This record gives sequence, C-alpha cells and structure tokens, in this order.
Amino acid sequence: MGCERSGYADEPAELARLAGYPYHAFAKAISLGDGEYGTALLSRYPIEQFDVIPLYTEIGEDRSVGHAVISVDGVKLHVLVTHLSNNGRSLVIDQMGAIAGMLDTFDNYALLGDLNSFHLEDITHLDAAYYVNRPGRSYTTFHRWNVAIDNIVVSEGFTELSSGVSETKCSDHNLLYADFQFSGVR
Repeated sequence: MGCERSGYADEPAELARLAGYPYHAFAKAISLGDGEYGTALLSRYPIEQFDVIPLYTEIGEDRSVGHAVISVDGVKLHVLVTHLSNNGRSLVIDQMGAIAGMLDTFDNYALLGDLNSFHLEDITHLDAAYYVNRPGRSYTTFHRWNVAIDNIVVSEGFTELSSGVSETKCSDHNLLYADFQFSGVR
C-alpha cells in the first residue's frame, strides 16, 4: 500500500473499488520504501472491527494477521487474513499454532491467505475446520513452483458449494476462490 512499485496507490481501496466491494481493511506486516506491505480484506458486508495482530517471526520479514469481525445477516463472522513466513517449515508451524489459538476462541471463522506451507499436514490441525486446499485435493496457487500454498479454511457449519483457481497475470499466485453456504452457530 502506497509503494513505488504500485504507483503509490492505496491498493486495498482500489481493489475494493474495482471489485465492487464497499468495505476493505489492510493489515500491515512491514514498512516497504515509502509504503507498507501486508494483506488486505475486501468485503460486501460492513467490517465492524479490525485488528492487526503481529505474528512471531524469528527470522526474515515480520508477519501479521488481520482480524475482522463482520456481521453477515445477523451472524458474527471472524475473518482472518495472513501471509505466513517463507523462512522455514518450523516457523510456519509455529505461526499456524498461534493462529489456531486465536481461532479456538471463535464460533464462526474464515482464515484466508498465503500459508506458505509445502506440507499441507503442517496446517491441517485446526479442530472442526474445513480446508479448501487439503490432502487429496489441492489447487495449484503458486504457479512458479506448481504448489498449493494458499488456502481458505472455515469453521464447522460451512458447506462448500464450489471452489477453484483462476489464473492471473497480476500476481505470482493464482486466485483461490470458494463459495459456501452457512448453517452454523447464529
């Protein structure tokens, strides 16, 4: 956001505008030149609360989790966006452990992001969670190495209706998407 490489644009706001989503939030991980680097969340529904939670990073770039509380038709949904470290498997496992602790406190959640794990078993340990990218079915999201490192993880009560990837020239990642029906805790 606000970096030279993107023409100093407020990328989350511009992406939200282009996608037709009226709400957006940004979770800074690091300063980058004159701007910031992190993850963004776009939403059709009002973001009632947004917090940025730093993640332990023993080496390399700092990482964070953006945590939004969104009310969807009267249901409080916790949405977390992140980009985990790319500095080793043990660090990814530690960061997922911290996120698992956060998710344990929520009834309804969605975790979205680049989880940077080449080993799906390192990230598939959340109780009662459903993974779009999972052992037995994985969508290639990082095309440079033909791997599935991005994921969408939801709590119990969500039923996947469809999912897939869309290739893009705007990123070194393919877009992972999913459509869900919700019948969980209200």
